[in-house]
Amino acid sequence: MPRIAVSVAGLWRSPQAVRPIDDSALAAPVQLERWLAALDDDTRLALCRDKLLVSQVLFDTPVTVLERTIDAAGREWCRVVVPSQASTLDPRGYPGWLPAAQLARTSTRARVKSRVRW
Repeated sequence: MPRIAVSVAGLWRSPQAVRPIDDSALAAPVQLERWLAALDDDTRLALCRDKLLVSQVLFDTPVTVLERTIDAAGREWCRVVVPSQASTLDPRGYPGWLPAAQLARTSTRARVKSRVRW
């Protein structure tokens, strides 16, 4: 079962729901700080008000891929359900779309490479 391969993946209403300002959130690795810094109050509010971003999925969470498509920018997208997120929209889990680049085929467990002392 594919798993989320980035720290947090946005689950979008559709591939057409993303805006140019959202590109950093679609990257692999995801660039959340850059994305959040670029959003003003209106573009943040639109994520919820216009139901562009329907949920978020954390690193290594399994998903079920239902469909794949390519958007106008040439990005591959997967329509998925997230079994660990219950939903009345789909009995298999919460449904949405995410960039295929943010998925891995197997577990992507993080490893500590070095210790940092604070």
